[in-house]
Amino acid sequence: MQRLSEAQRIAFFSVLLNLVVTAAKGVLAFLTGSTALWAETLHSLSDLAASSATWVGIRLARLKSKTFPWGLYKVENLVSLLIAGVVFFAGYEIFREGVLGRRQVELTNLSVAIPGLGVIIAAIFLFSWFEKRKGEEFNSPALKADALHLRADSVSTLVVLVSLLGAWMGHSFLEKIATIVVILFLVRAGGEIMVDALRGLLDASVDHATLDKIRETIARDPRVSSVKQVMARNSGSVIFVVAEITLRSYSLKEAHAISEEIEEAVKEAVPGIERVTIHYEPEEKDYYLTVAVPLAGLRGEISEHFGSAPYLALLKVDRRTREVKEQITLPNPFLREEKGKGMKLAHFLMERGVDVVLTRESLEEKGPSYLFEAAGVLYCTITHRDLAAVIEDLEELVGREEERAEVRGTGTGREG
Repeated sequence: MQRLSEAQRIAFFSVLLNLVVTAAKGVLAFLTGSTALWAETLHSLSDLAASSATWVGIRLARLKSKTFPWGLYKVENLVSLLIAGVVFFAGYEIFREGVLGRRQVELTNLSVAIPGLGVIIAAIFLFSWFEKRKGEEFNSPALKADALHLRADSVSTLVVLVSLLGAWMGHSFLEKIATIVVILFLVRAGGEIMVDALRGLLDASVDHATLDKIRETIARDPRVSSVKQVMARNSGSVIFVVAEITLRSYSLKEAHAISEEIEEAVKEAVPGIERVTIHYEPEEKDYYLTVAVPLAGLRGEISEHFGSAPYLALLKVDRRTREVKEQITLPNPFLREEKGKGMKLAHFLMERGVDVVLTRESLEEKGPSYLFEAAGVLYCTITHRDLAAVIEDLEELVGREEERAEVRGTGTGREG
């Protein structure tokens, strides 16, 4: 809401600037008798109408009702499309007056008009730079479009200034050359504004960088097993996100709370997001589970420590029979780390899809235990001294831990 309020103030200042600029151009046109300057005054009047529409569009964007429960954010896109039309019209107007116009008029008071136009150009350019920066900060297509339009206006005013300088120096042909350059600039600016507005109106996806950032933010949560799909679209200056994710087995209440936390994390990571809709489902368990046991040596001695264990045994266990179908031994990649070995090893095991961790060292109230609990990984303190004994008791050890988690249910989806 605060972002929209500041955007409204900036758009209102744009209206005031255009009002002052239009009046100043009208006075200078009256003093010089320049038809090009009169045309530029009419051009500024169209700018004034477009800036007013921008301000009105941003004010309407915040309104919600029973008929429009999602808000009127696309009004900004409609306003941007209107501004694109004004830019194209201005290009035609300049072409008609500056290139096709043949009327010769005796100009007066050039010593006043030339510096006056210089001040006007500087004021317009500086404000357009400020408005463009704020438009990018607020992700407001209306502010960005108005900034581009103002910049086009400063260049079109420069055309008039060049024509006056040319008349003062006796080189009137400079006006036609500058006019052609400005027309090309206006066509490009209008095209960019129009494309951005149409993308918003047609619900085109946001850019790939933003999508990747949203996906990475969701996947970073250890309780998320996988991110199936992320879709995001612009609507005016805001973004709507829909994500389909898989959570490790959690109750409906827990899954609901997790999705809320993910929504807040996404909103914090990507500015301008209005709504995040999370559809979640439980992780599909395959026929096997992976059990990790820290080892002191390659002969199967179980380590007294978790993070400082030289080796790790990973057991692929049949869920139904509890038989070990595959066994591999890996070196601890963080053994030589000075700090955070336990947490790093916990992350490493989670990345490898470990379901159960069996250790002689108690992990209660330690960093790895909190990480495992958040990710739905079962962990258990054992008294066994060698891996062979652990394998013999796997059915009892794993079954006991799974019974503790059996009360957990699953959820379906929510919006936030």
